[in-house]
Amino acid sequence: MHICRTLVNSFFSLSSSTFSSSSWDDAYELELKNFSSHGDEGEVWFGEDALFRVLRWLDKKFQPEDGTDPLPSVLDLGCGNGVTCAHLSASGYKDVAGVDYSAAAIELAKKVMEKHEAKDVKLEVWFFLGSKR
Repeated sequence: MHICRTLVNSFFSLSSSTFSSSSWDDAYELELKNFSSHGDEGEVWFGEDALFRVLRWLDKKFQPEDGTDPLPSVLDLGCGNGVTCAHLSASGYKDVAGVDYSAAAIELAKKVMEKHEAKDVKLEVWFFLGSKR
């Protein structure tokens, strides 16, 4: 399986004095409440401009002109609310997975996938660097 590792959110480049794992958990708990109350999907932490720039790059790089080549698999590390995964699914990517260490983020991401009817996106709580900070 070809894995196209395109996105590593800024979670792990931020210093622990800026955001701790509990700060992210708290942020996603609030975003989950906001989504449940009025449908707000939450923040794109690295900015919507960056998100759409990456999506345009992926389209140029991987979208087959004749539709015969399969799109690569994408693993979104630190997927947060899953908005990137939802956009990739809508663009025709069939093998999209998102992981985040925050259970609240993954719960929110699952709700965002339902909203966007992105049924094939796989989401999982996983702290891939070892133990939580």
